[in-house]
Amino acid sequence: MSRYVSNRGHDSIAVFAIDAKAGSLRFVESTSIGGRTPRSFGLVPGGQFLVAANQNSGNVTAFRVDAERGTLVRVGGAVAVDRPWYVRFMRR
Repeated sequence: MSRYVSNRGHDSIAVFAIDAKAGSLRFVESTSIGGRTPRSFGLVPGGQFLVAANQNSGNVTAFRVDAERGTLVRVGGAVAVDRPWYVRFMRR
């Protein structure tokens, strides 16, 4: 199982693996977010993609999540959004 943390000063998302038996975290990678100040991010329902709102660069970026390792691969270019600050997925 993976967990994600945004680094606003570093403008990245860090990926950690959880070892439930040992009760510990292991650093996996840090990925550039493709913008400045990742204010919020979220996993789409099902967990195949992560979307990040980059407040100070005015864009939103998307990443494919590797199901096995939890690592991130950027998908497409950034989408311009005026001061994005929150990511939320709504059910229909």
